[in-house]
Parts: sequence; C-alpha cells; structure tokens
Amino acid sequence: MIIVTNRIKMKLDFAEKMAPMFTKPGDLQKMDGFVKVEVSITKNLTEYDELNVNMYWNTIEDFTK
Repeated sequence: MIIVTNRIKMKLDFAEKMAPMFTKPGDLQKMDGFVKVEVSITKNLTEYDELNVNMYWNTIEDFTK
C-alpha cells in the first residue's frame, strides 16, 4: 500500500469548508486500487490553514494509471 499526500495552503478558515469535497463519494472511490481518503487540517498558522489530503492506494501502479 502507498499513501499519496497533497498539502494545500488555503485562506484562514477556508479549509474546513473545502475538506468535505475531498471525502464525498465520487469517481475516485471507483478507481482500481483505491483504498480510502483522509483529510486533516492544520490550523492556527499565521498566514494560512493547511489542508492535508491523504489518498491510500494498493500499489504505485494503481495510483499512476
């Protein structure tokens, strides 16, 4: 299994509004080898919030298709 992490800088207090968009069911969940997605938010940074999107895949080949 591999984990692919995307770290996205967002305006303060905007990450909480965007997080559900990454976890709602859609085409991603139908892809071969996809396991799950998790989202976490780093808050209280001075200039931005950070949205961390972790996608779990069975293999690197599944991710790169």
